[in-house]
Amino acid sequence: MKLFINRIIETSRFLSTDAGQQLTDFINYMADLAEQVVRTLRNGLTFGDNFSCSISDVELRSATQLQLQTTGSVFGVLLVGQSQEVSRWHWGQNDQGVYVVVTFVSAAKGKCKFVILYN
Repeated sequence: MKLFINRIIETSRFLSTDAGQQLTDFINYMADLAEQVVRTLRNGLTFGDNFSCSISDVELRSATQLQLQTTGSVFGVLLVGQSQEVSRWHWGQNDQGVYVVVTFVSAAKGKCKFVILYN
């Protein structure tokens, strides 16, 4: 993912208002934080560097439940890539672990990439 942002927060616009004058320290802090986050991402920091997660590439049938292989206590699943257009999807937990259901717009099956987030 490439970010093309020249200036994250243009603080002069905010600091010229009455509210900006009262929140100067906060606005400058948030501007510096945003700048550091974008700079770090541009330098190659990945999602996995900061979160306990795994990536699962699977092929699945449309609107059919598929169990994912997990290695810990899961608190979230993100759909980050797909080979077919998706109309809806969800994830959940059952007795066997974590599952996903993806419904494709017009395909009977497709490939998806999920990021599984652990506690």
